[in-house]
Amino acid sequence: MKNQSENNLLYFEDDEIVTGKTENKKVFVTKRINGKEMHTKQNSIKETEYKRVPNTQGFNFEREIVIGVNSKNHMPNNKSFNKPIVETKKRNQTTNNAHSYKKNRNYNNIYNENKNMEDNFYKRVHTKVKKNAKNNKVNKKQKARNNVKFHKEYSSEKNKIKSRKKGNKILITTVTLILMVVSIVIMALVTPLFNIQEIKVEGNNRITATNIINLSGIKIGQNIFKNNKKNIENSIKENAYIESVEVKRTLPATINLKVTERQIEYQIKLISSYIYVDKQGNILENSEAKENTIILEGYATTEEQLINGEKLCDQDIQKLAKVKKIKEALQDYISQTEISINIENENNLIIYMKSENKKIYIGDATNLADKMLRVNKIIEKEKGHSGIIFINGDLNEGFDPYFREEAIENK
Repeated sequence: MKNQSENNLLYFEDDEIVTGKTENKKVFVTKRINGKEMHTKQNSIKETEYKRVPNTQGFNFEREIVIGVNSKNHMPNNKSFNKPIVETKKRNQTTNNAHSYKKNRNYNNIYNENKNMEDNFYKRVHTKVKKNAKNNKVNKKQKARNNVKFHKEYSSEKNKIKSRKKGNKILITTVTLILMVVSIVIMALVTPLFNIQEIKVEGNNRITATNIINLSGIKIGQNIFKNNKKNIENSIKENAYIESVEVKRTLPATINLKVTERQIEYQIKLISSYIYVDKQGNILENSEAKENTIILEGYATTEEQLINGEKLCDQDIQKLAKVKKIKEALQDYISQTEISINIENENNLIIYMKSENKKIYIGDATNLADKMLRVNKIIEKEKGHSGIIFINGDLNEGFDPYFREEAIENK
């Protein structure tokens, strides 16, 4: 039998295989345990028949149980069998120890490699698990964001659909109403039922109804909806006396025109005519007739500006507030005599009473009620005397009004 090879395999010599013989055999059962062979001797008488085969295969001590057969009559010529048993055992033990060391070293290397591979594997698995956990966390957040985004988009799209439906509904309703209105308007404009048969004018005093109707442009027989209300109002207000206009349609065929006229408060005397002015300074009319109201003198407005429909200059309009107070104080005299007020100097206003043939220097119109009481006493006391009344001082500081008799030029 061959010695153990580096691959730990046991081979038989060619002469160790016998065929066709029946002999008493010494059977050695060899077991390899932890790198050591254990030999067990067994006697057996067995008729065996062997077939000679090439010695191309061996036995692996790591995984096989090898049965060795030896015959008394036929011993191998191998010198190793002639050595003493002790020497053989020692050699086998040394060989086994070297083999065991080598094997253990190989096992350690394999173990270390396997351990390193296992550690690397667990590291990779741990890293992958952590990465997957992180990815799962990120994916959960992304999923939550995606859900929020989806719900927002869904709600937005749903609202758009609702708005679209609502818009379509409104559009249909609007179109329907427009078509109905157009149909009604066409019918109203075509049918003679709405032709104007009467025009009524209210609130006029100075301006005649015929003049107002002519200004409006409305004609009998026209369709009641043909003329625009705003255009009618603007046309009538071209007359300076008309302050406001209200146009009403009374179906089916009547129009009502309600006007508000401006009132003459003051007048400006020109060479041969009078300019009528209302309390806001609007120039109403240039007329030859004289009105029973206060005449303004010393005005700053030029004659080129004294045109119907225009206004006095701002300087004169500011002075009208004081003139208004004087007019209220002289209300009892206005119907009895012609009164003129010079407004050139607003701090020294001058009143001229033609029938009394007197001038009154009234000052700046402060304490006007108290001043007019003093003026009335002086006028009654100096009845029939022409002259000037001075009351342009401060009565609170002890100024005493007085009268100076002199001739007054008639204007």
